[in-house]
Amino acid sequence: MGDTLEKNDLAILIESKNPIIVIESHEESRVTELLTKVAIKLKKPLFGWHLTEGLRRVEMTDSHFAPLDNTQKPDDCLKHIKRMERPGIYVLYDFHPFLDEHHPEQVRLVKDIALQFQKYHQTLVFVSHKLKLPEEIRRFSARF
Repeated sequence: MGDTLEKNDLAILIESKNPIIVIESHEESRVTELLTKVAIKLKKPLFGWHLTEGLRRVEMTDSHFAPLDNTQKPDDCLKHIKRMERPGIYVLYDFHPFLDEHHPEQVRLVKDIALQFQKYHQTLVFVSHKLKLPEEIRRFSARF
């Protein structure tokens, strides 16, 4: 029952047009499983990003998608998402080191994607053990 409630709550957050969702958890695989179920339920593509791999399609369990070229670096990943201009859920794992005053380009790219939400319906989901969003993008976010 708890998993179903979590899935419904997360789906509601995404359907409520929150451009950014923050999930603080040490259970990355459980979060990925939950997001996969939500993406399938909402009929949205799910992409996941890791610094070591780059951005790749996640929810398609019957096939293995290779990471997209030139998406390993945080700014390249965000530029790619912004250029895609397609609805989807984009999960960025352990992105917390790249969202501070030392990384203004990443913060601006996140804000650009959030500002274009009404047009492209791209939801960024940040998954980390701890994450504090900068003030300029916090207003676009919801916590799960």
